[in-house]
Amino acid sequence: MSDAASDSPELRRTLAEIDKLLAENRKLLAESDKLYAESRKMTLETTLYPVIATATVIGATAAFIKLFLG
Repeated sequence: MSDAASDSPELRRTLAEIDKLLAENRKLLAESDKLYAESRKMTLETTLYPVIATATVIGATAAFIKLFLG
């Protein structure tokens, strides 16, 4: 397609701007994916750490009871 409209400077600028916006969009999507993965990790950690802490306290309490009460 080699008519005058496809060779216009305005069209080339518009296409270049679209390419730039698409590249920026890809960067933002990659950053969004990264942040989502981090949030999933944080959710796991905030769920897991209290369970580990509770188990530690229960285990320590059981050890002290066994130590002092036989």
